[in-house]
Amino acid sequence: MKNTHIRIVLTSVLSMTILLAWITPVLASHPTEPPSKPTAPSGAEEHKHRHPHHKRGAGFLKETAALLGIQQETLIKDWKQGKTLKQIAKEQKGWDEAELLKKLTESHSAKIDAALQAGSITKEQAELAKKSLPERLKKMINYTYQERQQPNKAPHI
Repeated sequence: MKNTHIRIVLTSVLSMTILLAWITPVLASHPTEPPSKPTAPSGAEEHKHRHPHHKRGAGFLKETAALLGIQQETLIKDWKQGKTLKQIAKEQKGWDEAELLKKLTESHSAKIDAALQAGSITKEQAELAKKSLPERLKKMINYTYQERQQPNKAPHI
């Protein structure tokens, strides 16, 4: 009986020794300090990683700039200064809201038709998109960049 206890103790000690010999190099290769939390960027630093949803509306702005005959950067600069797209269109082309809506509706309708022809959307989806287009476009051209920054304020096209 005494030999059995000694055998169990020796087996346990031997097992622990082998385990420690194997795990020590693994533990030594890992830092003992917890990883540091990233610091918030200061005002001078830029937000480096990208979010796909940040580009939402970029195609709309690019298209609107092309219709107005100006660079997209110029349109965005004016928009960020508090102007609506309707005001920018009035300054650049002399277009009123109805004229801008007409041009944008024609352009977007053509894109919807192209998507339908390509099989990207169904006929029902195309009809629904065209039906809601004037209302959505009117919201888009009448809000400012500052309103866009407020949750649940900005319309989506």
